[in-house]
Amino acid sequence: MRHARAMPRPAARPTSRVRQFRVRVPADLADRARGTPLVLTFPATTKGDPEVTVRATVGTTHVAFSLRTYCPSAERVRQALATAYVETVWARLRETPTNKPDTLTTRQAAALGGVVYRALVARYLEEPRTQDEWAAFKGLGRVAKEGRKLPTEVAPVDVDNPWRDRRTLTGALRLPYDAADHELTAAIDALPVGYQREATLEARYGRVVDDVLAAHGMVHGVDYESRDKVLRATHEAATAAAWRLKRAAGFDFTPDPAGEARWPSVDVLEAKKRKPGSEGSAPLPLVSWQAVFEAWSEAHALRGGAETTRRDWATTWRKFAAFTGVSSPLLVGGQHVRDWRDMRLKGGAAARTVYDADLTAIRGIFSYAIRERLLGAAWGANPAADVRAPKGAMRGRRRMGGYGDTEVATLLRLAAAETATTKAGALRYPARRWVPWLCALTGSRVSTMLSLRACDVKGVDGVWCIEVTSEAGPVKTDDAERVVPLHPAIVEQGFVEWVRSVASATRSRPAGPLFYTAEGRRKGAGSRAEYNPAKGAGNSLRKWVLKAAKGAGIEAGMAKGRQPLHAFRHWIKTALREVEVQDSVIDAIVGHAPATVGGRYGRVTVKTMAAALGKLTVDVGAAAPLGEAHGGTRRA
Repeated sequence: MRHARAMPRPAARPTSRVRQFRVRVPADLADRARGTPLVLTFPATTKGDPEVTVRATVGTTHVAFSLRTYCPSAERVRQALATAYVETVWARLRETPTNKPDTLTTRQAAALGGVVYRALVARYLEEPRTQDEWAAFKGLGRVAKEGRKLPTEVAPVDVDNPWRDRRTLTGALRLPYDAADHELTAAIDALPVGYQREATLEARYGRVVDDVLAAHGMVHGVDYESRDKVLRATHEAATAAAWRLKRAAGFDFTPDPAGEARWPSVDVLEAKKRKPGSEGSAPLPLVSWQAVFEAWSEAHALRGGAETTRRDWATTWRKFAAFTGVSSPLLVGGQHVRDWRDMRLKGGAAARTVYDADLTAIRGIFSYAIRERLLGAAWGANPAADVRAPKGAMRGRRRMGGYGDTEVATLLRLAAAETATTKAGALRYPARRWVPWLCALTGSRVSTMLSLRACDVKGVDGVWCIEVTSEAGPVKTDDAERVVPLHPAIVEQGFVEWVRSVASATRSRPAGPLFYTAEGRRKGAGSRAEYNPAKGAGNSLRKWVLKAAKGAGIEAGMAKGRQPLHAFRHWIKTALREVEVQDSVIDAIVGHAPATVGGRYGRVTVKTMAAALGKLTVDVGAAAPLGEAHGGTRRA
């Protein structure tokens, strides 16, 4: 895959806080592109910005227009949309070195009419206003189609305010604003037919047609016959949309699959994007892979999404793009996704990895791009939507589970025996000594425990606690950030005193990790170790637990259905249920999201969690004898 240029950033303006899209016109198009009309519709934003259509003209050296929003996330999405659209215009200009208008088939004209139908329905179906207003919209369309003479000029379609047609039509017909449908019909029937249909259709739909042609890269317009086809198709599409919206205004939201299927996809316009006789020529380089991913990544970050997800999806997206061999996500179809899935499975990737990780990433990015119209307003279905695991494909995969009580006691006894010290008197393997206990008796993930700092160990309401925070290191979810009490057994063994001794050993340690040296773990910029410097310490600890478990005759490891340290997290939920602790309290301890919306009301206090944890007893004496279980793991 060719490396795409970085997407241009929104440009600041000295006279406004609203930034603008601004790019230089390519040198090879400077003369021919000047004066080319541009029309782009930006979708509404979650911050309250309405859908807006921007019209601009290519200048002598630059293209510039306002992004029409103050919202940073909407600004980035609109920048990506504008970049993709302008790239399309440049490509279209290069493909047609002369300024000859395009010629469209009837089917292609219908596809452009479908753009109008889908745009009106998508924009107004949720709040269609009144039936009278859509009746007037249809009535003015009929006046234009039949070339009837109104006392005033035929009003052009105003996509932003279609209900204005009610006042326009009733005023021209000298009817009351609330005139019944049959009165409108009779008044229109009484109008003389005196105009040429082409002229009235042009007056009614001409601007809409210009916008649609420009938005789909027909920078030189279309010839006379083609424009007549598009005008008629636009009238039919607008009328069909008005019928559907009129029904919706009367509380009839019955789906209209026949109406949807009537209009071909804009994919039929692809035939125009190849030169005659160049059947094998490459497709147009439209919106880039990089631009789509950057837009998704920005939105993911603003939602508070995990950095690990962004990095993993970036890798998957890059590999998928390279596999397809196409220059743009616009050219991806379902077969590309199925072929890639088959390649991954044949290459040895686990079915769970392919279906739960790889395809989730592809499906998620395409869903965002389609929802935000990064691939165009009328782009089709998600190409990964129907690529699911076939029945039985995931059968036989082992569900991850937890340890039993005796196994937990044995592993914690082995951890407690890791007391070897350095010449300076410090614990040689502090992660082995304390992290299994912390994971087992707080239900925390190993990465968050390895990231603990001395300042995260604190007293709250008279109870020693640890605070899990993203300031210390990566956390998987918002609910994982919490304050959780330490089990009395951990305090009794001297964990708090050990933390104090580590903190006093160096001034910088209170703000640094307890279980590894950050400076020694960091890698180059952009590496996973840079993001999660505890990763190396975690891998080392997992190897030790696996070896210890094997020596004790305990089944552990992915192949056995037990992740070495995560199995403690499964165990504590089972153990707390057995002592009749409420699920809401258990979720608060381990950092799981509440099962219901109601579960988010109120809070679980530290004292409540401490009382629940106090019901748990770990009988280390019931564990396997150290001499039998240790299995030489002390030197691991």
